Amino acid sequence: MSKERRRAFKTLLETKKTIPVPGAYDAVSAKILESLGFDAVYATGFGIAASRVGVPDIGLLTMTEVLDQTRNINHAISLPLIVDIDTGYGGLGNVYRTMRSFEEAGVTAVQIEDQTFPKKCGGLPGRSIAPVEEMIATIGVAKEAREDDNLLIIARTDAVSSMGVAEGKSRLSAYLEAGADLVHVGEHCPVRDLKDIAKSMDNRLVVAGLTSDWEESHLPFSEYEEWGVKIVIYPLFALLVAVKAINNAYIEFMEKNYLTQTRATQLSSEFWEFQELLGLQHWNDREARHQPGE
Repeated sequence: MSKERRRAFKTLLETKKTIPVPGAYDAVSAKILESLGFDAVYATGFGIAASRVGVPDIGLLTMTEVLDQTRNINHAISLPLIVDIDTGYGGLGNVYRTMRSFEEAGVTAVQIEDQTFPKKCGGLPGRSIAPVEEMIATIGVAKEAREDDNLLIIARTDAVSSMGVAEGKSRLSAYLEAGADLVHVGEHCPVRDLKDIAKSMDNRLVVAGLTSDWEESHLPFSEYEEWGVKIVIYPLFALLVAVKAINNAYIEFMEKNYLTQTRATQLSSEFWEFQELLGLQHWNDREARHQPGE
């Protein structure tokens, strides 16, 4: 099944101009996104840190914590899954082990970045960038570790804001030359500069959409297609929508000390509709098939 997903996603990359990939932070959010008809899902490191441990995305999670959440997400859906594996969780030996572990978990693609450890979310200040040679070595080890060449490696740079657009662009080109399948600008990059980068990456660039207050992440999808962007990930939107919805619903509850049945229904998913999303009937049918005869 994992190899089939990887092959299918690779074919999709070849046949579809630009692919929107929404971010999931747990199995339920992934199932919702699958039910809406998306072609793939992105397991967000920020979202996993927040939902699993309740901490910011500043390198606090271990590889095994992210791997466990990734398995849950991957098993809950049948779509290709792209996973954020930060910097590989250590040195080159760690990168090798991380790649082997996530490949065995069945993921379709991994995103690895050129920050130093501990890494930080691309929207946070204080990020430190590794020498380009170190990232090239990381890509080499990642390639060596994978057994299935259809497992894609996405190399991300955070060098634009601290080292300039020219350096960021140069790094992305170097990462492609080193063997990365796709490259990703993982931080704020002005529209004009992002457009220039995209047009020079031969349809192999990944960008982030609906992210924070970055102007370049709130563009019409048609513009990304025009530039030759291959994937637009929406890493945080589902999580931030959920956070706001929960917050607003309980503010209203606390103000009134109760919610009418009608109002509660307006604010929440319908119970049996949610059970359908979770596949309750499937589990009931399986149990019924294996009941001992009377």
